[in-house]
Amino acid sequence: MRFFLLILSMLFYFFSCAIDYADTRLEIYNNSTINIYVQEDRDTTQLLPHAKIGFVLPQYLIKSGAFIRMKKPGSKIAWESYINNTPDKKLHLYVFSEDTLIKYTTEQIIEGKRYLKRVDISLKELKANNWKVIYTNTVR
Repeated sequence: MRFFLLILSMLFYFFSCAIDYADTRLEIYNNSTINIYVQEDRDTTQLLPHAKIGFVLPQYLIKSGAFIRMKKPGSKIAWESYINNTPDKKLHLYVFSEDTLIKYTTEQIIEGKRYLKRVDISLKELKANNWKVIYTNTVR
């Protein structure tokens, strides 16, 4: 019986320690006076919401004066793989005001292109900026 419990405990320990690799290098800073939401996309031809319920998901909110680390699961270089597999080898970030997401439906936002800014950034630019994207009224 003790042997069985020891084996069971070891299995539990092994599976509970399984590592979930993710790339969290990408940091988005909001240096504006409004709260924003950020969404990444693979290309610029068709903006797709992350969820059918819309864009207003807490992990995409960046309060004024704050920043978030955008997580891409898969490996420690998942963002690089993601960018290298986009049609133009760039990351496309769409910035939305919190107010817009409250006032309009997902369809109205997509069809009306109601985003504040679209940031198109290459892997080379991200590395040069130490994986930081800073949103003000202009992005640097």
